[in-house]
Amino acid sequence: MDEKKKSKSKRRWFILLGAHISMLVYGATYRSFGVFLVEWRRYFDSSVAEISIIMSVLSGSVILSGFCSGPFMKRWGCHNTLLIGVACSITGTITSVFADSPIVLCFTSGILPGFGVGLIKNAAQVLVAFHFKKGYSRANGFISAGVALGIMTVPPLLQLCIDVYGWRGALLISAGIQAQVIPSALVARPRPKKKPVLSTKTRHEKLVADIEDGAAEMELLDKTLEIKNQSSHADENEESESTGCVQNDKTVVEASEEIQSDPDENRLQIENKVTTDDARTHEDCAAEVHTTSSGTDSKSVPSILEPKSKPVPLDDTLNGDINSMEVHTDETTIQNNRTSKCSWIIQFFMSSGWPLFRESIGFTLFQTCQITIGLCYTAIMTHFVASAVYSGIDEQLASFLLSALGIGSLIARLSNGWVIDLKLIAPEHLYALAMAILGVSTILSRASQAYGWYVFIAFLFGASSGLLKCLVPVVLRKFVGVENLAPAMGIFTIFTGVGDFIGPIFAGALYDAKESYNLPFFVAGSLLAVSSCILLLERPLRRCKDRYQGLKSHEIEAQNESVV
Repeated sequence: MDEKKKSKSKRRWFILLGAHISMLVYGATYRSFGVFLVEWRRYFDSSVAEISIIMSVLSGSVILSGFCSGPFMKRWGCHNTLLIGVACSITGTITSVFADSPIVLCFTSGILPGFGVGLIKNAAQVLVAFHFKKGYSRANGFISAGVALGIMTVPPLLQLCIDVYGWRGALLISAGIQAQVIPSALVARPRPKKKPVLSTKTRHEKLVADIEDGAAEMELLDKTLEIKNQSSHADENEESESTGCVQNDKTVVEASEEIQSDPDENRLQIENKVTTDDARTHEDCAAEVHTTSSGTDSKSVPSILEPKSKPVPLDDTLNGDINSMEVHTDETTIQNNRTSKCSWIIQFFMSSGWPLFRESIGFTLFQTCQITIGLCYTAIMTHFVASAVYSGIDEQLASFLLSALGIGSLIARLSNGWVIDLKLIAPEHLYALAMAILGVSTILSRASQAYGWYVFIAFLFGASSGLLKCLVPVVLRKFVGVENLAPAMGIFTIFTGVGDFIGPIFAGALYDAKESYNLPFFVAGSLLAVSSCILLLERPLRRCKDRYQGLKSHEIEAQNESVV
């Protein structure tokens, strides 16, 4: 047992490393594909709006993966979902090399890679949740750090590859980076179950038991055949007595005498003779049906044996039965097809996780917050550097703000596990605190235009957003449990993706209204600060629900007692 525990412990560390690499690929693909936009705009001579559609399609396909990731993991497991995701991502990236227009890139670099990395992200997070019962918060922080590493390291590497090999060669290298998910998925493949090795004594006992079971089955079969033969002989005797078709008494008497004289030699011959005579005389006596039993009443004779009853043609009867059977079979087949279609839809709906909204109040409040977070976080990430440039900061210095943001995110992702393990604050309350810090820092970002102040705000952005991202599976696991974590992550991707899709457009519209970044940042910060209070309502609402259910069950019990 100790060796099995050690092997399982070693294997889960390899699974953790594979999940970390998978999250790195997610960050390198989803958050770093923007380095190709400049080259594609120059190569295809397109406008910024046309090329930006590719990133919008990429975000939309990540949303689409949220609908399928939960059912995929329920049906095929996390390791097969990882393989499906990496297959979609690599196929789209490699086919982008042969693209001749931005429209083709929308499919090859937008839909396929987005759907693939969405599956990879959700499967990696659920996989770690299943293998780490203890220390899950720290393990989740480690794999979340892969996203920050991917954002920090892969874009400069891809830019270098673009300068040396062109954007087509850089896409092939990007496909090679994505292929590192394949060994991670193979490591996560569940082990085949080994059959227990039986000792010699156990084998002997099992063999004896099998022999006894076989003997009992043969004895039961013999008894069944004997009873069936007796019933068939009884039916034949009753039929012969009721119809009175046996009129060759001499043949029967002779047959009985021969059986008594030599039963062994003449039995088969006499039975054939009686059968032949019986078949020959059956046609002659078919029209004169009468009963020969002395104690039989005429009313007890079935109606089909009466002479006045008209015979029914056999062909018509068979045709009617066959036609009715065909109609019944067709109706049954159609009904089964409809039932199977409806059951498939219901099963897909149930496995997608939507019934969790009815079962868990905390899950409903958490998903409500995701729309606001996706809306505001994407708006901040899109326009933060541009707002610094418009404030008079040099473009080269403004580009390093993302590095400060990545450093803060990496520190928060690595340290959140130890903070949660201290159990000083509940995960959902820590999540609300991170939302509040992100909202306040967004509002305070417009307080000064100094470069040092922007670096400090970027660090706060990264720390608070990194803490939010890595706390997602921890909070969901608490609200819905490990068994429902896969569909819950899919729904989370959908709600966050909706906010990601609307965020840049929302911030751009606010900027166009006032020609200033003050309004978008003030609105985004205020929405985040207000939304942070939503999760604080989970505990009182849950208590009210439990109290209501208790009163309702008490009323039902009282009604049942009164009826009794």
